[in-house]
Amino acid sequence: MVKRYNKAYIIQKKEAIFESILLDLNQKVIFKDKYAFYLTENVENVNANYVKLCYNSLEFPLTIRSYKENDIIQMSFGHKKLNRLFIDKKIPLENRNDIPIITSNDEILWVYNLAKSNKLVEMKKNGEIYLVCEEKKYEK
Repeated sequence: MVKRYNKAYIIQKKEAIFESILLDLNQKVIFKDKYAFYLTENVENVNANYVKLCYNSLEFPLTIRSYKENDIIQMSFGHKKLNRLFIDKKIPLENRNDIPIITSNDEILWVYNLAKSNKLVEMKKNGEIYLVCEEKKYEK
């Protein structure tokens, strides 16, 4: 039984599985059977989410992984714990492990669709490649 704000409902509990995948150039990886990530010089899919990266400022391969307790992202106003970010964005506890977190050398760059690190924001000016994420939409 889950109670969230003024609603209550029953859901089947799913076990949180930590997942970690390495992403390098000329490669496409699938995360949690829902997200396809790849690096490219041109974004061809206009519906895809992407961030601009500076190839020389990062250590490759990038890592796409699940949330870990005590994760911290460095933002323009300072650092923020991901746990606090999820609470602020009202992400349910059972969905937090499904959100991809992109890191380079253990530094969080992008919490998919939620936050970009200060380093990533600064790279936007002189980036040469794009990290693209295509999200699989499920029919109801």
